[in-house]
Amino acid sequence: MKISVSETQYQVILEYFKKKTDPVAEHIRQMLRAIYKPLSKYGKLPNPDGNCDTNEGVIYVWEHIPGVDHWSVLNRFDTNTKVRDKIKELFTSQNPGTEITNNNLIDFITDNKDDLFNGKYTEELVNLNRATIDKGNQNEMFGIKILKDFFGSDTNIMRFCSGDVRDTKKGMDLMVEAGGKQIFVQVKPFTKATSFVDRDGDTFFEVSSYNFDHTKYSEKNVQVFLYVNTETNEYVAFSNKKSRIKKENSGMTRFYEPYLMTNMQFEGKTKTKQYRNKPLEDDLFKMGERRLQNLEFRKSEIEKLIELEKQKLSKK
Repeated sequence: MKISVSETQYQVILEYFKKKTDPVAEHIRQMLRAIYKPLSKYGKLPNPDGNCDTNEGVIYVWEHIPGVDHWSVLNRFDTNTKVRDKIKELFTSQNPGTEITNNNLIDFITDNKDDLFNGKYTEELVNLNRATIDKGNQNEMFGIKILKDFFGSDTNIMRFCSGDVRDTKKGMDLMVEAGGKQIFVQVKPFTKATSFVDRDGDTFFEVSSYNFDHTKYSEKNVQVFLYVNTETNEYVAFSNKKSRIKKENSGMTRFYEPYLMTNMQFEGKTKTKQYRNKPLEDDLFKMGERRLQNLEFRKSEIEKLIELEKQKLSKK
């Protein structure tokens, strides 16, 4: 029997599963609430401009952007690898020879919650998060500039605050209102982007971006992936069309669609490596003839499409 669930229902189920499978993360959240709720530093942020719809969390201390973005960095402690590793390091230094288990870590966090989350270790733990957070903020601000330059300076672009459920649950970094429509953008850093032409004449792009998984972002929620490199001031954007995207490995994604916008110069390189070992049946069944026929057919169809696009552009 096939059961369908909505996007919201899926996110609720996913969040519940994460909590049940990571008891340490859940315990960290509980300790943060226990510390900061009595201090009136725990709850939802105000949302007068519609860009800050958060769940409950630590607010107004160790802010993402002090004085501007009031969601606390402490809310990232539950899943941040560097923070979790530092807590394990502190546990080991204070309990030499003791096995690190979830139960032992939970007891240690309970006994040391003030030192960890509102005391002598807090600044160090926050700083372990800062580099990633500051870089993310920098990327998004660069993304806003790119979109303003492309659509016009008077274009309405909304950046969701840190902790906003549209960002944390749906991957919506930016909302753009242009041409009477709304599109949602996920901004990601990249190190390299290259275009290729394969043996059959298809063009595609390979983008290197560490640990980016496009399958996390539904086409309904995120329509555009905007890759930015603030060091080189380069960018390239692609549509989030699942059928035209392929994850090659943890560091590289392949797009089988033209880019939406870019300031880079691409040179199509021939991708032949994957064809070096020609299958035996290619010769037996004379596949070369079929490939030639296919390319000739595609050439004629492409020429028709080129003329059609020229006509469309001339009418604008």
